[in-house]
Amino acid sequence: IRGGIGSFGVIVAWRLKLVHVPPKVIYFSIDKPMEDSDIKKFNAWQHVADKLDDDLLIRVIMQSTYPSQKGERNVTVQYQGLFLGEVTRLLRIMAKCLPELGLTSTNCQEMTYIESTVLMGGYPNGSSTLILLENKSILRTYFKSKTDFARDPIPETVIQDLWRRLKSDTGMVIFFPYGGMMSRISESATPFPHRNGTRYMILYINVWQDGEASEAKHFKWIRSMYNFMKPYVSKDPRTSFENYKDFDLGFNEKGRSTCFKQASS
Repeated sequence: IRGGIGSFGVIVAWRLKLVHVPPKVIYFSIDKPMEDSDIKKFNAWQHVADKLDDDLLIRVIMQSTYPSQKGERNVTVQYQGLFLGEVTRLLRIMAKCLPELGLTSTNCQEMTYIESTVLMGGYPNGSSTLILLENKSILRTYFKSKTDFARDPIPETVIQDLWRRLKSDTGMVIFFPYGGMMSRISESATPFPHRNGTRYMILYINVWQDGEASEAKHFKWIRSMYNFMKPYVSKDPRTSFENYKDFDLGFNEKGRSTCFKQASS
């Protein structure tokens, strides 16, 4: 079933091909205050993230903290991973492909796949899987998001500047790797082009709690971050993930039909 929200039709039958998932998987998380040495670690990750074992996924989350009483912000970096296998095999893969992270068995938790989706979804450790049925967002704030796709590694100096920019507002940047089966499908083979040649997707999120009172300030921050990243992401054209709604990319006027020329302008 393809086409996203842009296609309509009546489906009378379908067939699903499921990916085998073992009874137990390994979830791991390495998170700490961001330091200069983490620039090198991120650089190591971005060179291999889309080329790791098909059973292994590692995403990176850089997030600024709310200001302290002194008005200071810190930035944390989290390497969050999911492995469809046993911990001994995971440690062998990590020691060979990404030793910079220093992953040990103490960072790892064995659980069912559905339990791992709770943690990957951002819920606190120990949350019941029933929370997935509540259909409620974990974000109890106002937010705006934008996306990019990276086809080449981002220079270390740019990551350093991104870190500095995160300190100026309450936001986060999530780097989600592609690769695996995605890299074995041509970008022209299906309506979803972000396949072979895409290293990772970047999600920028800005959050705040005082509504319209500070909306302009936060919009300015995330748009500035987005403009700053322009030279280092996909180009001709610059691409985004449509399902993360971003009205900056355009929208249909209410009550009016839109032709292709208007939608693409």
